[in-house]
Amino acid sequence: METPSATLCQRCGRHCLGTISMFAALPDADLEALEGLVAHRRYHKGDDIVREGDPADALHIIHGGEVKLYRLRPDGGEQVLRILGEGDFFGELALLSGARAPSTATVVSPSLVCAVHQRDLRRFLLEHPRTMYVILTILVGRLAQAEDIVENIASFNSRQKAAALLLTLAQRQGRQTRQGTEIKLSLNRADLASMVGLTQETLSRRISEFKEQGWVQTKGYRHLYLTDEVALARLLDEAPV
Repeated sequence: METPSATLCQRCGRHCLGTISMFAALPDADLEALEGLVAHRRYHKGDDIVREGDPADALHIIHGGEVKLYRLRPDGGEQVLRILGEGDFFGELALLSGARAPSTATVVSPSLVCAVHQRDLRRFLLEHPRTMYVILTILVGRLAQAEDIVENIASFNSRQKAAALLLTLAQRQGRQTRQGTEIKLSLNRADLASMVGLTQETLSRRISEFKEQGWVQTKGYRHLYLTDEVALARLLDEAPV
């Protein structure tokens, strides 16, 4: 069920849209005006927020929980693209009329999601050209970053892909502990492996190798500790073989 923005924002004591880079620099007056257009909804694990091919009719901001973005491969399997957490967003194609969602967004853990519908967002941007410029600048940067990631991953061998995955997870959701950077895995190994084009078996073998080398420790199936991030990062600089 959707909740009016003003009520929820007073409860959490923060600007929902102000948590993402796209809107963080806006003047308070503009931010408050934009937040008046926001609808909030709570989702349960396994819920689809949007499905691949649906009309891209809203910008979604994750206010709590985790969301998985994936596409279906020709063989029917999932190609996981990203895991989104608090402050992340998707659905920027809502800026374009007639656009379709390029991926499915499925809730991994109970989530609170803020949404601004296309008609309201476009009207707001037409009235606030400075905000439109900021958004376009950020989206161009995201596109360039995505192209770099695709190019790098395509040239990596399996050890480098596994290392890149672990370092990315550590940067996005890691927590510093005495044992190293702790990563709590919300996805299964198959989903994680698909993010970098590996099979579950290959990813597990590479993690076992890193463990033998003293770079990684494991605790059960859902916890990893990166004990030597420098060594993992060095792998990325090696010539793929």
